[in-house]
Amino acid sequence: MTRLEEFFKQYAEKEGSSFLLGKDWLTKGKQEPRDCLITARLTSGAVAKALQEEVQTIICIYPPFFTQGSQSGLVPWELEILTMLIDNRLAVFSLGENWITKEQGGFDYLLELLDFRYKQPLFNTYNKQWLTANEEPQKVLGRLGEHAKKLDLDELLTLITQLTNENHRYFGYNKHPIKQLAILERVMERTTLSAIITNNHIDGMVVGRMFYEGLLVVQQLRFPTIVLGERVLENLLLRQVQRQLLEVLELEVGRIVIYKQKKLGTLFLPKD
Repeated sequence: MTRLEEFFKQYAEKEGSSFLLGKDWLTKGKQEPRDCLITARLTSGAVAKALQEEVQTIICIYPPFFTQGSQSGLVPWELEILTMLIDNRLAVFSLGENWITKEQGGFDYLLELLDFRYKQPLFNTYNKQWLTANEEPQKVLGRLGEHAKKLDLDELLTLITQLTNENHRYFGYNKHPIKQLAILERVMERTTLSAIITNNHIDGMVVGRMFYEGLLVVQQLRFPTIVLGERVLENLLLRQVQRQLLEVLELEVGRIVIYKQKKLGTLFLPKD
């Protein structure tokens, strides 16, 4: 049973790309376009923005906190957000984090912007000798793209700077041209990174968040890696949500408000 079911059973729906709260509120009465807010994560800031803009629906990429199974119940700040949603009859629709790596999902859109085509899944199958006795394979959200010709690393950095309006450092200090590029949500440890590089024969990576062990591997291998920052990467994906909203999702949508989250913040608490 999810935490949402514990709090308000009648609004619980299956996990994934679906309405998680308030579908009944939108289907009753006149069938007119509904204003919506799109955001990567359901945070207190996103809810406050939705109330300020007087929208009826919040569309987020990552499943909200209240869909996570737990017996511990809701902590005060979670209860506050959920109460605000219900009291103001705000519907919540989640694309699900797997949307990022689906065909024509968030990472495919970003690869297209960088002119990397021939997109395919990213594999991180492990060789047994890479895992310790108590180590479990880590789930990685990623996608591969291939450029028509080898792309100079400086040119790739220029393209990314134009997309984000920020300068980004690269690690690895190897300026070999890139033909196969991987985009990853995050890399936490060296075993995962070794598996990704070995199994996919990639020339470079763009990563949302890189942890210390991963940075050590990148430096040792001199492997070209551009770290965008988690929030920067997530905010880029909102463009694809906006584009697909009217084309794919079965929603009658009026005005669209985009809520970009702050770059700084904790990993575990979805508060701005």
